Amino acid sequence: MKNAAAASLQRATLVRCCFLYIKKDNSMDIVELALEQGEERPGHGKAEWVVTFVNGESKSGTIGILGNGYYALTHGARTYYFDADKVTYMYQR
Repeated sequence: MKNAAAASLQRATLVRCCFLYIKKDNSMDIVELALEQGEERPGHGKAEWVVTFVNGESKSGTIGILGNGYYALTHGARTYYFDADKVTYMYQR
């Protein structure tokens, strides 16, 4: 269990460092970068993502772009609105 927690923290730290670098030159946020590099699945609609926030909470769903670093994460009938600055890491399911 300790190894898994350490690996998770290491990944989060690595992604967070990249996020800070990306934000520093104001070209792109981590969510925008991930969506750009992610794959849409032909015939299955939008890709599903798991997003972990700075408070440790994780949510999953499809991501809609609202603009200016704000996004909507939708899973079923629920929508969670968030700011890219609050994302620690994310991955495509």
